[in-house]
Amino acid sequence: MRIIVVQPYGHLAGHFSVYTHRLCAALAGQRHEVCVLSTSGFRGDWTDRAGVVHEAVALAPRVRRVSAGLVGWARTRYEWWSVQRRGFQLAAEDRGAVLHILDFETLTLALLNRRYHRPRQVLTLAGADYTFGHYYKGNLLRGWYGALSGRCVADITRNMLTVIHAERLEAVARERGLLNSDDVTLIPWGMDPKPERVSRRDALRALGLREDRPVALLFGQIRAVKGLDDLIRAVARIERGRLQVVVAGEPDATLGFDPVGLATELNCQNDFTFHLHYIVDAQVEKFFRAANFALLPYKGYFHGESGVLAHTSEYGLPVVASDTGELGKRVRDYGLGLLVEPESVEALAAGLERAIATSSAEQESMRQRVSAYALSHTWDRVAERHVEVYRRATSVRA
Repeated sequence: MRIIVVQPYGHLAGHFSVYTHRLCAALAGQRHEVCVLSTSGFRGDWTDRAGVVHEAVALAPRVRRVSAGLVGWARTRYEWWSVQRRGFQLAAEDRGAVLHILDFETLTLALLNRRYHRPRQVLTLAGADYTFGHYYKGNLLRGWYGALSGRCVADITRNMLTVIHAERLEAVARERGLLNSDDVTLIPWGMDPKPERVSRRDALRALGLREDRPVALLFGQIRAVKGLDDLIRAVARIERGRLQVVVAGEPDATLGFDPVGLATELNCQNDFTFHLHYIVDAQVEKFFRAANFALLPYKGYFHGESGVLAHTSEYGLPVVASDTGELGKRVRDYGLGLLVEPESVEALAAGLERAIATSSAEQESMRQRVSAYALSHTWDRVAERHVEVYRRATSVRA
């Protein structure tokens, strides 16, 4: 089967580029022909290694140079439009191919969908904090754009087979009138348990951490929804020197504060080790091997499941997580760690104290549950579920 995947964000770190990487590699491994379209090259050479064809949709130099203000905003939408349009064009040329929109910009996709709509189209709907309103709060223009985006999502899902990662996300989408499709398939994030290539002792040494204190890890692209501000304030409430907190990931524009500055202001900077940049694949393992538990202090408006939870599970790492959305449900149902009230600094500080006090036997029990969870949700199984959806799409007739 030929699968054309639209992923406009290309090289950007974060949820969707990782999901694209893993899903497409698993599909290619099952002998499907996969072509990924994006605005630019992905970080690393994973497409070559996975046997995936990658096409970067190039823009004219004069368009690429524009980056600031409203014109820059329009240029970004034009980039996404170009990638999405290329996907529709390729799918129209090859009637045996399936078009999978793995990520999208709602306004431009709605227009393209009306012009090019054919059967054999699949849409992944995810990213609760962006797609469903909170990101667009703050001023009249953003609120208008968010409302219009919501109407576009409703229009798009009316005639595309839809894949969604989380039950809670589907419920919220239907509640707000954003999901009109009756053909919705729930496919959670995949994960592949990682063999140990780096010992914990070597990982601690590589990161300059002490062996006699527990280590907590907040990993991944750092956005406002991930609650780093709450974490820093919570760490400031516990006794100094009891916990080593590693923050590893690239901040994005939604963060709105300086993490190092906030930790310094609260006099807990010595309890943190900040790696505020993109973590290349070769360096990822040492962060997870060094940690005793991972931190997922998401805000209460987060409804989806966390891609970082999948990463932590691949390494058998328990979590301290906010009890919100599908994230809280997964941690509770599978016993993956400790849950705390979202956006409560006091509750998060208490959760950190509980994690610090967890016995070795309790921690080992949690690690075993996490590893079992990962084994039951491999990327090969996720790819097989997607192929079932693709086959349903190819059976549809105009």
